[in-house]
Amino acid sequence: MHREKDISIVVPAFNEEKNLEDTIDMIEGLFADWKDYEILIVDDGSKDQTLDIAHKRAASSDKIRVIIHHKNLGRGTALNRGFNEARFEYLTSINAKKDTCTRELSKIIEKLGCADLVLSYQLNSNERPVFRYFLSVLYLKFVNTLFGLNLKYYNGSSIIPKKLFESTSIKTTGYAYETELLVSLLKKQHTYCEVGVVDIFEK
Repeated sequence: MHREKDISIVVPAFNEEKNLEDTIDMIEGLFADWKDYEILIVDDGSKDQTLDIAHKRAASSDKIRVIIHHKNLGRGTALNRGFNEARFEYLTSINAKKDTCTRELSKIIEKLGCADLVLSYQLNSNERPVFRYFLSVLYLKFVNTLFGLNLKYYNGSSIIPKKLFESTSIKTTGYAYETELLVSLLKKQHTYCEVGVVDIFEK
């Protein structure tokens, strides 16, 4: 089925010189059998060699494009810029910090077609630092209660049709960008399926 689809993968990157090459290698292997794909690396004002690495990889592959923010504008702005400049039928995002692996991302891809949206959630969220874990739990309960939803997570990698993204008008630029995007789509009665994945957390 994937051979008939094309997808744009947005990679927000801020000071990720240690992880960006491995992330690109993982993405290229993961989507090699799709009809077509593109990788949009959004350098969000990095101060290290992230942008140089991005340019080097783009020079060797016509599937990689580099978008530059000359100062750090935040994850939400980086995602929004990438999604708006994406050319293909489906959208997803993968962090440059290598917080996942091919096996876990494949679980998300395998669910494409099960519903309008494919959403992921963390199976191992309790492995996060204690303070961040409790903040995440409180945030999830707050958003679900506020909007009458029952999602398991709002900030995981998702697969969203480009045409559905274009039906939204997202104002948030920070951490809550993906929350606003998903809430907006679900309030339009789009269907979704959720996929549990194991993330890699920074020590």
